[in-house]
Amino acid sequence: MRRLGLSLVLAIVGLGLIAGSVIHFLPTSSVPTSLQPLDRYVGTQGSVVGAVFGLGLLLAALNPHRNLNWVYLGVAYGVLLVAAELWTSRDLAGIVWGLATAALLLALHPTRPRRPAVVPGAPPPPPAEPAGVPARPLPTPPSLAAGAEAEIPTPQPEPPAARGRQQPRFKPGSQPPQ
Repeated sequence: MRRLGLSLVLAIVGLGLIAGSVIHFLPTSSVPTSLQPLDRYVGTQGSVVGAVFGLGLLLAALNPHRNLNWVYLGVAYGVLLVAAELWTSRDLAGIVWGLATAALLLALHPTRPRRPAVVPGAPPPPPAEPAGVPARPLPTPPSLAAGAEAEIPTPQPEPPAARGRQQPRFKPGSQPPQ
């Protein structure tokens, strides 16, 4: 229930911020008079929203792999900044900043290494050799070099206690607890 409440509050605040920003850019004649002061009610002043968004990006910079959504939001910020600058003032500095932000975040965003496709029934791929290290055969022990046969010991099973398992706590012959 708590998670649902948190999701609901986050969605309402997010929609309020988006609506306030959209109303700010629309002409006054196309916005109903009851919604015109929405910008003041939900606090979409650029300095407040920008400070919170910047703080989120700073925190995401500590570990970008765990905060990919913030990286994507940074890319969206760059694209929307360019669109807003082209729509309103056509300020070259804002356009360059938005393009650089989006391009650099897209080029540097963390990705997970791709796994090879698994085909049912196919043998697993061989392990990769480390780069730059040639594969060398293992040296032959002197006892086998002359052609002598070596005695290969057979592995003995370890008792269950040695493997770290706990012994059952019920009496032999009785049923284990369900």
